[in-house]
Amino acid sequence: MSIEIQNVLMPHSGDPELLDQIISACREGRHIIVCSDSDTYLDAICYASYKIIRATDGLTPRRLYPAVTEELLKTFNKAVDSLTIDEAIRSSSVTSRDILIIPEVRGFSASDWTILTKLLKTFVGANVSVLIFSSTRSVSEAAISDFVADLGVQLLYLPVLTATDLESIKEINEPHLQEKAQVLFSKLSKDFLGAVTDVEKGIELADIAVKRSGRVWSLLLVLMAILAVSSIVWFDKRFLDYVIGFVLFIRRQIILIWDWLTLSDFQIF
Repeated sequence: MSIEIQNVLMPHSGDPELLDQIISACREGRHIIVCSDSDTYLDAICYASYKIIRATDGLTPRRLYPAVTEELLKTFNKAVDSLTIDEAIRSSSVTSRDILIIPEVRGFSASDWTILTKLLKTFVGANVSVLIFSSTRSVSEAAISDFVADLGVQLLYLPVLTATDLESIKEINEPHLQEKAQVLFSKLSKDFLGAVTDVEKGIELADIAVKRSGRVWSLLLVLMAILAVSSIVWFDKRFLDYVIGFVLFIRRQIILIWDWLTLSDFQIF
C-alpha cells in the first residue's frame, strides 16, 4: 500500500491490496460497493478506507451516516456548496474529488437509491464518487442492482476469513491495539467460524446462572409459603417438624444447585 496508515487493523493479508484498488477507483472517479456478509469486516475496511482517503492528496472524505434521505441531500449539498449550478452540471477538469462514504445502507429505500443516482448523474461537475459498504445479500436487491447498472458501479467482495487469518489478528504486538484486536478477533470469529470466545462464554454463562438461580429461589419461596399456610391450617407438631425439615432439605439443594451453576467449566448443551 502506497500510503501508511496507523492504528488500523486489517483482518486479511490481501486487505492492503484491496485498499489500493479502492483508492485508485476513487481517484479515477469510479463508484464502488464493498460487499461482505460480515458487518464487522465491513466496518474495519470502512474505517481503514476513511483514514487512507483522508491522507490522500486530492481526495476529501464525506461520511454519510445515518443513510437516510435527509443526510444524503445535506452531505451532497456540502460537496456542491462552492459551485455554481453551471459548474456543478458540467464535466470538470479538476482532479480533486469528494468521496461520499456510506458505511451501511440498511436505511436506504428504493427512492434513496434513485435520488443518489440522479444526483451523481446530474451534478457531474461536483466530482463526487461514492464508496458504499453493503452486505452481499443486499446487492442483489432490485434498487441496488439498478444503481450498479446505471452508474457502472464496481463491486468488490471481501474474502471469507479462515481460522489462520483470524489467528494473525491476535498476534498484534502494539500494546495500544491489543484490546481492539481482541474485540475484532472475537466478532470475526462469530461471523466466520461461529465460535464464541472464552470471555463471551463466561459472560453468557454467568447471565444464565443468575437467571436460573432466580427461578429456583422463586420456586423455593412459593413452596415455603404453601407449607407455612398448610402448617397454620392443619397445625400439628409432627407436621411442623416435617415442614422445617423439608425447608432445610430444599436449602441444601439450592446450595448444591448454585455451586453447579457457577462452575467455571459448566457447559450448555
